[in-house]
Amino acid sequence: MQMITGVRFSICNPNLLYNSNMDGSVRVWDMRNIRHPVAKFVGNHEGKVKPLSCFDFNCSERYLCAGTELDEENAYLLFWDFRINKILGGYWETHSDDITQIRFHPARPNTLMSGALDGLINVFDIGQPDEDEALQATLNSECAVNKLSWVKDRNGLEQISCITTDEVVQLWRQEDPKPQRIICRKNLSQAFVDHVPIDHILDNVIFDDKMYACTGASSGLGLVWNITNEIPELTAVLSNGHRDLPRVVLFNQEHIVTGGEDGFVCIWKPEVECPVPEVAMEIENNSSLNINT
Repeated sequence: MQMITGVRFSICNPNLLYNSNMDGSVRVWDMRNIRHPVAKFVGNHEGKVKPLSCFDFNCSERYLCAGTELDEENAYLLFWDFRINKILGGYWETHSDDITQIRFHPARPNTLMSGALDGLINVFDIGQPDEDEALQATLNSECAVNKLSWVKDRNGLEQISCITTDEVVQLWRQEDPKPQRIICRKNLSQAFVDHVPIDHILDNVIFDDKMYACTGASSGLGLVWNITNEIPELTAVLSNGHRDLPRVVLFNQEHIVTGGEDGFVCIWKPEVECPVPEVAMEIENNSSLNINT
């Protein structure tokens, strides 16, 4: 089996886990018996299996979409119907480089956005009869797209969040020609007199009606920022967990989970007192919450 490029739990059945692979397949696993996948969707289009770089399924869990790396001159969005386990077709005229992210809308089952190394963010209505009519908007981030998500601003208006490979958060309205807001590492670190190491922006999420961004440093230090307002506010320090750069983050009601290049998965929870390294101790004086393993 080749490299895994995406993992996601089912919406409808918490026992089902999906993963995409560079071997051109999306597999579905039942966590109660993981010897063999319970379903397999193969990216065989026009007689050729294409390596899958990312995937997602819609909110009704009826349609599956996977993106591919550049194949000759095209990068593909491939679609399946879960009910018949048959490839429905694809789009291949809207991206000119590897597709890095696919995100269905959390409430509108036919709305899909994709991002790629070509810097484009495309929004589709997959209920339309062909690719030209399906394409609703194209946004140019002017840098390779690393992560996409559907978010809302402080007024509850929908936005598209894009994190680029040069570690910049862009917040877009679908109908606007340029981002409404741009947040870079300098915007976050300039709140402090001393240098604050920020090497990577892991993700940004909406949690309890506030928008947060999580950053990481090669030392293993993680920082969580409230970026709801124009001036970012440091709200949590994640220290003494990782020994190398944190890469991924997950939030829920009680914990923050991070994974790093050191191979560790760290689970963080709020504590009143905890030891922190010197750089985190300096930052802690400016934060409202200190978190440790």
